[in-house]
Amino acid sequence: MQVLATEYTGETPLVNFLQQHALFDKSGLVQIYVGHEANQALFDLLDLVVELLPDFKVIGCSTAGEIIHGRCCSGAIVLTFLQTEKLSVDTFYSATLSFDAGQQLARGLQKDKRQMAFMYGNSLHANPELFIRGFHCEAEDICLVGGNAADNKVFRNTFVIHGRLIATEGVVGAVLSGEKLGMDIHFFMNWKPIGHAMQVTRVEDNVLYELDGIPVTEVYKKYFGSEFVNGFPETVIEFPLIIERQGFQIARAPVALLRKDNAIAYAGSFLPGDHVFFSVADIREIDRYRTAITSSENSACFIFSCAARKSFLRDKITQEIGSLDGGSNGHGCFTYGEYLCVDGQAELFNISTVFVAITDNARSKKSMLLKKQLSETGDSDKVPDKLSLLSHLAGVTGEELHRNMQFLEQYKAALDKTAIVSIADPQGNITYVNKLFEEISGYSAAEVLGKNHRILRHPDMQPKVFESLWKTISERRTWRGLIKNRRKDGSYYFVNTTIVPVLNVSGEIKEFVSIRTDVTKIIKAQTQIRAQLHDALTGLPNRIRLLKEIAERDIGQIALMDVRNFKILNDFWGFEMGDLFIQLLSRSLINLADRFNFHLYRLSGAIFALLPKQVMPESRLCEQLDKIKSEVENVPLCVGEYDTDVQLSVGVGLGEQNPLALAESALNEAKETDGDASLILRREEDHSVDAFYWINEVRNALSEGRVLAHFQLIRPVSEDHTQRKYETLVRLQLKDGSIVSPAAFLPFVKRTRLYSQITRLMVQQAIEASRHLQCSVSVNLTVKDIVNQGLMEEIMALLDAGDGNRIIFELTESEAIVDFIPVRRFIESVRKAGARVAIDDFGSGYSNFSYLVEIKPDYIKIDGSIISKIMTSEQSFLVTQGIIDLSRKIGAKVIAEFVSDKAIFDRVKTSGVDFVQGYHIGHPQTMQAAHSGQRDTNQLSPADS
Repeated sequence: MQVLATEYTGETPLVNFLQQHALFDKSGLVQIYVGHEANQALFDLLDLVVELLPDFKVIGCSTAGEIIHGRCCSGAIVLTFLQTEKLSVDTFYSATLSFDAGQQLARGLQKDKRQMAFMYGNSLHANPELFIRGFHCEAEDICLVGGNAADNKVFRNTFVIHGRLIATEGVVGAVLSGEKLGMDIHFFMNWKPIGHAMQVTRVEDNVLYELDGIPVTEVYKKYFGSEFVNGFPETVIEFPLIIERQGFQIARAPVALLRKDNAIAYAGSFLPGDHVFFSVADIREIDRYRTAITSSENSACFIFSCAARKSFLRDKITQEIGSLDGGSNGHGCFTYGEYLCVDGQAELFNISTVFVAITDNARSKKSMLLKKQLSETGDSDKVPDKLSLLSHLAGVTGEELHRNMQFLEQYKAALDKTAIVSIADPQGNITYVNKLFEEISGYSAAEVLGKNHRILRHPDMQPKVFESLWKTISERRTWRGLIKNRRKDGSYYFVNTTIVPVLNVSGEIKEFVSIRTDVTKIIKAQTQIRAQLHDALTGLPNRIRLLKEIAERDIGQIALMDVRNFKILNDFWGFEMGDLFIQLLSRSLINLADRFNFHLYRLSGAIFALLPKQVMPESRLCEQLDKIKSEVENVPLCVGEYDTDVQLSVGVGLGEQNPLALAESALNEAKETDGDASLILRREEDHSVDAFYWINEVRNALSEGRVLAHFQLIRPVSEDHTQRKYETLVRLQLKDGSIVSPAAFLPFVKRTRLYSQITRLMVQQAIEASRHLQCSVSVNLTVKDIVNQGLMEEIMALLDAGDGNRIIFELTESEAIVDFIPVRRFIESVRKAGARVAIDDFGSGYSNFSYLVEIKPDYIKIDGSIISKIMTSEQSFLVTQGIIDLSRKIGAKVIAEFVSDKAIFDRVKTSGVDFVQGYHIGHPQTMQAAHSGQRDTNQLSPADS
């Protein structure tokens, strides 16, 4: 392989050159670098070369300077002749510069040998970079060098050459292929970033519109002065933008000013989000170092360097080019951008120099170096010129500034992510806001820049706050405080604010920097905590306040009072009347609590807590509470047009650990107790002993078969015995044979897994009883049962086995249903199996008519606490009548519980109930007794049923 080069001075000298080197019968590649516009003489030259050298392929381009034998020239035509017998040469031309066009061309190449390519493109009106990337994407093993055609910095017309064709658009190339093709490629730039990073915010390929949201022409005007447009781009081409991409620096030199769009076209593309810097050459480094690159014998060396590099380095470019490969073998040109595709990397560079040495007898394909391979020349005694000193000064200060800016940018980024930042001039007019400011305030930067900070002021803020603020910062001191601001949408937010005056070199205030932290959630939480300490309806301290005082005062005595059946009254009358009732009752209790030495709290609904102001003996505590209870119950409350009797349940908790929980447990038991004896005392020691005893007793009873099912008759009022039903009631048989009511053990067992075992057993017993008694049998389920998926699956399996149409599931209405979804799913499933649904204890503490809509019951059982008072309380009778009327409208049958004597039976019968249940109708009994029509002799008292 050899490469020959000559400068074209006429036809005769060229023919002589070809004859001298016997090229007429050889083959290879001719590359022509043209330093002037295309003219007839150039066309004649191409005709001559193609005609004289038919076995040579011809490509070339216009330039901004030519390189021949390591020497730089300008305005010349340089022809290089790469002659080889071991390499094949294929050339191409593409008028289209798209990514797809590059891919398609590369697909057509045979890739069975080592390959490299020269390529030249026109870049003034379109960007060849996409074509290059497409080519490299499809043929990444092909090393590619070359550059954008140039026109001596006129930036008007460039062209490429393919055979006899001269084209002002598109790209040309030549692909060399051979078994022993080898390459040694080097790249270096020596331009360093200066100033701070700017982000590309608007770009289309190689046309840049905005940096940091500012028109790019305004950025150039800021750094180079408004005169930069005169003679553009030559005025600024030597100060390219440098992109930092994947840890590698790529320069982009401007080539055209698009005045209409305030945009600039570059010799290479950008990506949105790229970070760029202005840059400057470090001539001192070029002077101190020389590239130590020496090619092997029989290699062809080509050099492609940037026109802007040549313009800035002036005479020093000759030194740089001359130092490559000993200064005698290198040929090439100066371009508007250098191509380099190798080792999976495809780039279009500016301000760089690319050196390639090619051989057709290499052991390996290529050796690639993207970093400078440098060695010191030892010219320490050389006197530097002023340009070198200025360049070195700019480079060092630029590095220092760049380093400092990087630190500042990192600090700013950290601050922007955590704080609301704004800057204002000395008059308080906003000059800068960060993204977090926009997000929190709702204002865009464009809406507030130039406006006074008063735009954010909330009317709740006192003027004296801002008077103090301005006085402080005007005295060059830092102000800190809490400010309530107003968002664009009118809502508010709180910010912990620090305002720092920034001074100029004269000590005068230049601007104010405001750093804020959004503390709205904290302030709202504090406000809510303050509000949560008191009940909004009565103004009394609430549960949170109670718990706080229990902890602070270490008092182990608490009493809870609840109005029986308040919820049903609230639903029956409406919430407004219910709220009035609570307010009237609280006024009465406030006076009584103060008189009897208690603090009063409202917890929820009609539940009030009384905390002794001082520890009392147990007997006196109960005595005082009885007096309060009696005085409230003896005086009816006048609620609107109604005189309402108040009945209270009282639970007292005594214990050092959790007296409130003990009081709540006692209150629940008190609400289940009939009559006036509804003050229940729970001691910590008694409670824990009871729980341990009953949990163990139930566990043993389950394993020993002592958990029993008793059945209580539910009779139709019409005395149609074919409509009779039974309710399944759980009983515990102790080892001595006595029977225990569930009230003794269920409250403890409900918190354990034993409870689901009891439910499962009762459902099994109910199904068995329905078969023996040949009638419907009901069984109680709680919300806890229904949400137990495993238990529900077992129940559905029992129903599917048969007799599901005789089972009625009574949902305990005294427990609040928070999530109706599993309840609704359960009801749909059991009804498919033929079972029916009843609401039990309707009218108890959690009564809610929405239950009726969700559950759509077949039966409604009026709570016994209402039926038991129907003879003595007109209010209970009216509530009973209201429930019956409602049931008729939704198509549900009504069952009256606790029918304990004939008088109650006659009253409910005339009221219109459908079924009755209670001791007057029948006591709970075993299945065998119910089957034979006999009552079991071991009966419970009415209170235990």
